[in-house]
Amino acid sequence: MRKRINALFSGMDLRGVIATLAMRFAGAGVGFFGHVAYARLLGQTHYGLYAGLWAWVVLLGMLAPLGLAMANTRLAAQFLEKKQAGHLKGLFSFAVLMPLISGAIFGAAFAAFEFATMQADAPVNMTVALVLAAVSIPLFALGESMRGFARGHGLTLLAYAPAFLWRPLLILVFALVAFAYLGQATVNVLMAASLLTLVATVLVQAGLLRRHLDLPARLPAVRTPGAWLGIALPLLLMDGYFILAANTDVIVLRHFAPAEDVGAYYAATRIAALVNFFPLMIGAQAAPQMARLWTRGERELLIRIGRRYAWLAFLGTATAFTGLVWLGDIALALFGRGFAVARPAMLILAGGIALQALSGPVRYLLAMCGQERAMAMVMSGAAILNVALNLVLIPAFGMLGAAGATTLSNLALAAALACLAWRRLKIWVGVGPPM
Repeated sequence: MRKRINALFSGMDLRGVIATLAMRFAGAGVGFFGHVAYARLLGQTHYGLYAGLWAWVVLLGMLAPLGLAMANTRLAAQFLEKKQAGHLKGLFSFAVLMPLISGAIFGAAFAAFEFATMQADAPVNMTVALVLAAVSIPLFALGESMRGFARGHGLTLLAYAPAFLWRPLLILVFALVAFAYLGQATVNVLMAASLLTLVATVLVQAGLLRRHLDLPARLPAVRTPGAWLGIALPLLLMDGYFILAANTDVIVLRHFAPAEDVGAYYAATRIAALVNFFPLMIGAQAAPQMARLWTRGERELLIRIGRRYAWLAFLGTATAFTGLVWLGDIALALFGRGFAVARPAMLILAGGIALQALSGPVRYLLAMCGQERAMAMVMSGAAILNVALNLVLIPAFGMLGAAGATTLSNLALAAALACLAWRRLKIWVGVGPPM
């Protein structure tokens, strides 16, 4: 039995997978109970206001690196494999500066849009909250860029701990301290706690990464920003789709439903996201390994390892979905009495995630094997489909429409990417045939 298990997982970075999952689960636990606390302290309406703003921060903060988050993983892994220290030095400085500049532009555009469209009866405290959200965007973008760079170096802890463990823990701590000091919880308090956390985590992460590189000060940095952006921008469409899929439903629902429904639906998305741990974390762990194998020309080994990652992700996802079917009501009840209305939407979202896991780490495979331009075309179509479905289904069906739009577009994309990988690379890294 032990030999069969060893054979099944041979070649995989199981230590990295286990470390990543353990850290993600710990951070998810802190984040989940943090959101329960926020919903209880703020109430369903004000929690919905915060959810809508934070969805914008995540959406624009992940788009602002212009695809560098994924490109950094690929480029850093390749530069390490080829021992190109000068390129690594230049890439690091570019990975810091570019997201801050583009993030500031995205943040300014967001603030201008929100103030221009703000209703006359909007809550007074929303003005400060909007400014805090806009300032958060470039910092969020820098964190995403640093995560991709650390992932390319195989630094699992440094890649994921800031966003998935430190951030939810610090937001919770800052929010509780502010509540204890002020005696009340508001949207402004929670947005300020989120901003302070972003400042702390990105500064520490960037500093530790720079120290890990340990490159000589006199080493000339090789910078080819045009070539790097040529790789990153098509990957932006890949990142952009998943960012849209994770946030468009909340943003559109915010404009067609009362804040109470937005808060309940956002709670459902946080619970359903628990099912997505395995494909996200295992796929991200597989990405630099697939990049190195493709660079070496070890195609057969890449296929075997990719399919093993797929099985591991699917089994974990199916188990998590089964648990959610039984325990989902309890999880929603933790947020408050009015959140139970989101149970059908939660199960639709979670079921869709479980089905998507059947395709394996195919999007990471395509990104690491130089298929970003073909993938960009597929992603563009899927992004249009996602937005269109949300705009059509949400006004008619509310929360169920939001969940259905997200699930249908995600399943369509998973099938399209699997077909693209088979047609372009003759590689299948999903569960089951073809061989």
